[in-house]
Amino acid sequence: MIARLGSTVVGLIGLVVLLVPTVAAATLPTLTTIQMLTNRTEDTPVSISYNALKAMCDESSDTTFFEITEIVSGSLSGYVTVNGKMRAVGGSTPTTLVWTPPSNAHGLMTAFRLVAGNTAGVSVTPVDVIMSVNSVNDVPTLGPITIIAGQPEDLPTTLTYDQLAAATQASDADGDTISFQVTAVWGTITGGGLPRTIAPGGSFSWEPLDNANGTILAYQLRAFDGVATSAVHDIRITVPAVNDPPVIDLFPAGDLAYPIGSGSLYISPGVTVSDVEGTYQGSKLEVWISAGAAIGDALNLGSSQVTVDGANLKVSGNIVGTTTLDASVGGQTFSVFFSNSANVTPLRIAEVIRAVSFRSDGVDRRTRTVSWKWSEPDETYSLYTRRVVLNLTPVIEGDRLIVIARDGSSPIGSDSLWYSDDSSPVGIQYSVSAEPAGALRLSGVRLAFGDTFTPGDIQAGRLTYDGSGLASASDTFSVRLSDGELMTLPTPVNVQVGTDDGAFRIISDPPLYGASTLTSSWTVRVRRPVGSTGTRFAGFAPTGGFSFGSFTNNGDATETAVLTYLRPTSAPILAAQGFSGRLIVTATTGTTVVSDVQEFFLFLGAPSGAPVALGVAQ
Repeated sequence: MIARLGSTVVGLIGLVVLLVPTVAAATLPTLTTIQMLTNRTEDTPVSISYNALKAMCDESSDTTFFEITEIVSGSLSGYVTVNGKMRAVGGSTPTTLVWTPPSNAHGLMTAFRLVAGNTAGVSVTPVDVIMSVNSVNDVPTLGPITIIAGQPEDLPTTLTYDQLAAATQASDADGDTISFQVTAVWGTITGGGLPRTIAPGGSFSWEPLDNANGTILAYQLRAFDGVATSAVHDIRITVPAVNDPPVIDLFPAGDLAYPIGSGSLYISPGVTVSDVEGTYQGSKLEVWISAGAAIGDALNLGSSQVTVDGANLKVSGNIVGTTTLDASVGGQTFSVFFSNSANVTPLRIAEVIRAVSFRSDGVDRRTRTVSWKWSEPDETYSLYTRRVVLNLTPVIEGDRLIVIARDGSSPIGSDSLWYSDDSSPVGIQYSVSAEPAGALRLSGVRLAFGDTFTPGDIQAGRLTYDGSGLASASDTFSVRLSDGELMTLPTPVNVQVGTDDGAFRIISDPPLYGASTLTSSWTVRVRRPVGSTGTRFAGFAPTGGFSFGSFTNNGDATETAVLTYLRPTSAPILAAQGFSGRLIVTATTGTTVVSDVQEFFLFLGAPSGAPVALGVAQ
């Protein structure tokens, strides 16, 4: 017998009772809404555990899993796959979904859609999982970087904001305005220090290092959106090469002082040469007097290392090229053609330039200019000049005698150290070359070896000699006189300790050479005695042809007058013609007449190149 009791079927079979439970059939789950996730952050992954997901949903209580039907935005991970379906499950190993929003996205967005599920199936309509993503400032980006075409070597390249933006492909996800910042540079840029900012509409110039060419790392750049900066990127610029001219460094720098009568003088005894490309063989050197050339001038070429053998030019015995110069006479212009031989090196070219000399008879006193032009085979060249200033060495013409009272200090008068020179007095100065036993002082400060003073110091009474404590009745020191270009040899100055007796004497040096013209004049300077009422020429032997000027008081215990010799036209000057004589000058003090005699040798018609006489007005 079988009886049905409710949902339980009871079977009575003999003495055995069988109870069979009845299971209710599962129904589809329901899901209508999902709570929105707020305050998520841009570009930041969001983790959602299974239990958190259930808490967000209004699913029916018999839901055992969620099935993702569509990933709408961004990316999703952390799910399990069952029969090809993406699921979030609970149980002993619950899943945690990880959703990453799209790059740089923010605001309200649907992340994915899902349905609730159980053994009977899944809910009917997928429901959106919505995220509220807060924005953050996105860092601007650069790249990939393209190489920029620049100006030729040694020239600046101007770069605009638009050019930089195009070359760097600068971008900002937020749409912020970007500026560029130069953080490092190889070469130079305009506009101040680093970092150098280039805003929209701006520009700057970059110049490579000297002689750099090719594709060059120019500078490093980053983008800036007002808040954050991008990574730093290298910017490279292509710089076309150019042929650099050869370079001659002449030293010492400045004008060359040429002492008249000194013969040949090397114009640039110190020389170095260089060329970036190393183009020495086949080059050409031209040398000429480009300004002020006179008949008595000549350039020449030769030294202990450099010789001219016919047309061949040799350095240390090695032929380095040919020259147009006739070295036996020199010339005012010549060229050197360097060969393509390995004998031609920078050092040997420099040796040739050092061997260029200048000479002049000094008749024309104008300043000369000597020019060098060094050309490469493609006619790229450099041009250099040096002025040659013809000059006479200054002369100390005073009596070089200082008379002072014992144990006292006395100003040194102009008559002791007066000078003559053909240059402006602006550059004249004396230097101490040997110190006295006493003290030589300038404005009270003791002068030592090498110290200097000027004629103005003497005239103002600032230069004094102090013989305090001297045991001897005499002392000596020496000075050198310079006009800024030439300097005398050390000249001794004697000091006489005692009483100045005001001795009358001629203190100018006697003439040695006269001009080759009809008239020759020179200045006679005397130290007049104290209380003198007149100084005059008393005689001149031989007497013919001389005229005497009046003596003028110089205001410093000296007087000067001009003595002129007029050569008779009937007595033409011959080579080595000269005569000796005696010059007599007298001075009167009351009824006392004192005199001094100066012997001389007057050489007239000095041969070309002879030194000009000291003390002779030409």
